[in-house]
Amino acid sequence: MSRKVLIVGSGFAGFWAAVAARRVAGSGLEVTLVSREPVLEIRPRLYEATPETLAVDLLPLLHKVDVGFVRGQATQLDTAAKTVTLAAGDRLPYDRLVVATGSRMRRPPVPGAEGGVFS
Repeated sequence: MSRKVLIVGSGFAGFWAAVAARRVAGSGLEVTLVSREPVLEIRPRLYEATPETLAVDLLPLLHKVDVGFVRGQATQLDTAAKTVTLAAGDRLPYDRLVVATGSRMRRPPVPGAEGGVFS
């Protein structure tokens, strides 16, 4: 079993990967989540009045399941050395890496959809 699991990204996939790693491997594994902010942003539906309140503070949740948190932005991945470099210059080693940095929606060019279509 690997000793260090590093998860880059704190969305739903990153958060649940950290929880699952801890649950499966137990205490013999160091699990660390890396993200710019320690929050899980919940994308609101269009009718919700206060979308700024739809963020969950991850630090208490991560602490409860013994997952570490590093604030930073991953800028480089060295698979040979098994390290992730952050924008601040820190290098984080890993045995297993999960990259869960999200996605962007690809909108196909549909004539007439430029103005009033929402994703």
